[in-house]
Amino acid sequence: MKKARYGILLIVNLFLLLGCSSCVFEDKTPDNQVFTSFEPLEWSDNYIFAATNYPPSIQVWDKESCKLIKNYSLVKNYKNNYRELFIWDMEVLGYSVWFTASGYQKNTIRFDIETGRLNYIQLDCKPEFIEICKERNSVLLSTVSAKHVGVAIRELDIQGNIINTYDIKHDDIKLNEVAGARYVNGNYYLTASKDDDYSKEKQDEIGYRILCLKDSNYSIKELCKDTLIKYIEISLDKYISSFRMIQSYSNTAPVFAELNIIRGSECSRYLYRINSFEPFDAEYTGIKYDGESARAMFSVTEKDESIYWTGRLLYGDISGLECARYLKEGGEEISAVKMPHSNQLYCARFEDCTWFSKDVYTQDDETLEWDKTGEPKIYKVDFINNKVLLYNSDGTYEVEGTL
Repeated sequence: MKKARYGILLIVNLFLLLGCSSCVFEDKTPDNQVFTSFEPLEWSDNYIFAATNYPPSIQVWDKESCKLIKNYSLVKNYKNNYRELFIWDMEVLGYSVWFTASGYQKNTIRFDIETGRLNYIQLDCKPEFIEICKERNSVLLSTVSAKHVGVAIRELDIQGNIINTYDIKHDDIKLNEVAGARYVNGNYYLTASKDDDYSKEKQDEIGYRILCLKDSNYSIKELCKDTLIKYIEISLDKYISSFRMIQSYSNTAPVFAELNIIRGSECSRYLYRINSFEPFDAEYTGIKYDGESARAMFSVTEKDESIYWTGRLLYGDISGLECARYLKEGGEEISAVKMPHSNQLYCARFEDCTWFSKDVYTQDDETLEWDKTGEPKIYKVDFINNKVLLYNSDGTYEVEGTL
């Protein structure tokens, strides 16, 4: 009996010793001391950027030569510990890359290309989402909205100083992200919805909202549900819904927003064009996507008589994005091209093309095994020639499909 007690005591002590040892050797060095700087790079307006978390890195490409200029790794062996900065969201403003990332803690970082410095911005909240406003030369950051809490939004100048503070206190508001915010007549506008079920029977139900931000003050305009759903048929008695604006290449480009209707595994996405915020006026484009082949809405561009919609495939045997071209009038889909292993971390948007990031490490969809032998590549969706191209780091390319 005594030997048994000694045995148990030995096991407990060994467990404590191992536990304490892991605590001693766990690397708790703040991220801003691990990832500090990179080699400086002279800025060029021809640069386009890409990002991946497999492995975490930020890439610089040349838009004219289509060659890879630089690959900044956000992975490091630090004091015999594996450290990384896992990217949540990213935007480019001025000569800097702004991104939110999690390592040992959640960070907001301004990466200055010309100096190579990573500047960690200390805020009173932990944002995940980013949007830029070139007209104001400023950055919007937002937290994840939470029911009965609301959402925190901060506007920063190009140096990282807070210009405006918005704490949206609301019991029932769902703001998916700050991406897509539109600056009009001195105000920022965002779309939102209620964070609760909708009922098919209640046609006059309040559910969608227009959020207006200016000088650290905000207002919320309630929209009757029928303002949007009068254009579409809904067979569900009860459902959840969201109304989210989509980023564009320019503040003067057409404003698009995504209406989601969800119940269980059923999900339908409808594309709307917003013509005005005050008074609010929106119209359904006729473009809808649902069923087993549904895709998310990551990027939408209108060019001539076409609308291009790119987003992550939600089902199927291919992981990555798909781009489809639709007729501007009526919303008929013309064609669609898949972009395997592309991601929604960041895309470089222009009037004539959009560049989409591709993961370097790829996972087999059947065996789930990882291939870590890949090289950086980038997708280009060409709106002039209606082609999807995949570029290698040396500027050579393959045609992935025709839109």
